[in-house]
Amino acid sequence: MKIRIGESIFSNFLKTNDFEYPESVELLDLGSVPDGWLTKDCIALSQGASVEESISEMVETGVWQVVQSKQQNLLGQLSVAATIIDRPDSFFDHPAEEILKSGKGAIQQKRWLFRSSSEKIMILKSIDAYLQEIKGANALRDAINQVADEFYTNALFNGPFGQEKFSLDRSTVVVLNSDKMAELIIGHDSERIFVACVDMFGTLDCQGLLERLNNSYRDGVSRSINMGKGGAGIGFLRVLSLSNDLYVISEEEKKTLVACTFLLGKSPKFSRTNPKNIHFQRYKKFELGASSFKIQKRRTCAFFKISGDLKGTLPLAGVDLTEIEEVFFDFRKTKNIDEESLAVILKWVAQVDSVRSVSFNYVPFQILKSLKKFEAPKSQEREISSVLLPFECRSCNTKEMKLFVKREKGLSLKGEPNISSPPICKSCDVTMEPSAVCSDLIIT
Repeated sequence: MKIRIGESIFSNFLKTNDFEYPESVELLDLGSVPDGWLTKDCIALSQGASVEESISEMVETGVWQVVQSKQQNLLGQLSVAATIIDRPDSFFDHPAEEILKSGKGAIQQKRWLFRSSSEKIMILKSIDAYLQEIKGANALRDAINQVADEFYTNALFNGPFGQEKFSLDRSTVVVLNSDKMAELIIGHDSERIFVACVDMFGTLDCQGLLERLNNSYRDGVSRSINMGKGGAGIGFLRVLSLSNDLYVISEEEKKTLVACTFLLGKSPKFSRTNPKNIHFQRYKKFELGASSFKIQKRRTCAFFKISGDLKGTLPLAGVDLTEIEEVFFDFRKTKNIDEESLAVILKWVAQVDSVRSVSFNYVPFQILKSLKKFEAPKSQEREISSVLLPFECRSCNTKEMKLFVKREKGLSLKGEPNISSPPICKSCDVTMEPSAVCSDLIIT
């Protein structure tokens, strides 16, 4: 586990607990995200921030996982957030197990497939009947039914058209194709209950939704209410108000899951006033041969996680980088990184006029040096501004990063990075040596 903020109020607590999650995930204090932070893999820890404050920070920083320190089972909630970052697909495959895995007691769930607006009354009645069988859920029935109604409506009227920012009038009769059927899910253990909805469109724009929510809180909810077409953002305001936690996970052009939880045996007022955990994630995947690309976007940034064998044709043509200014590639789980593959990536990025910087993370040092052989066309020149290299002490294994500033034209390293003045180990007082992996190459 890594905690980047040295004076984090959570450091001592987390260090005294046996808690592990993917190495790439970082923990930050909400409101203390450093400028230029690679926020795609961060969890923001909050000391009771309001929904309005959390949403504002999510929009401003790109940190889309907010966990409240004052809620029960903090470590379990952190584990859920880390799983959303590292393995979001698991929430589509096993929603009850992932959402409730930090709780207690046996997990039970029931599912309702639907494809037509005419089925809603029947399904909502069935859900209400099921809630009456769950101990501690009676006081929450009205709130859960409202959320289920909202999720059902959005799946039919917004899901098919989300990317085009268009939705049907709510009085329209809608029937989805059989291969696009949506699903409502109710699951619970002995402490919590959740309601979730999965649609097979993947059109929900997380960034756009967060911005609409933020604008609504800023301008006043009453002024933002849309009584006509659309209004999905207003529906989410209602869901946030009623529930204890919110989950929004979208695989672009494939599927979307929205879910929220309630504490069994608690009053609706408790859920409305309790600090809320908020989790958003949106990504797109490409599979090609032995390699897998996962792409996430945050405003003007795009993040690529590449796993498997990199050699071969790269599936970059299907990725839209319009208005993207910064591109980050993470090769942490990549095998067979070679000069030719990296050159293909550089040539592709160089053709995007809006991109002003590229960052390669976890590239073998020798491969990085060989990139000097690639030259960008004059019309696509960028300037290499810096190379951040890792060094380590062979005696005590202490690791340290050092930044070497360069000013050279072209998307290439013309000559080896200058390591004429490596750092000195503070513990052993010996010269540190460059590690085998380059942590970050920034080309601007």
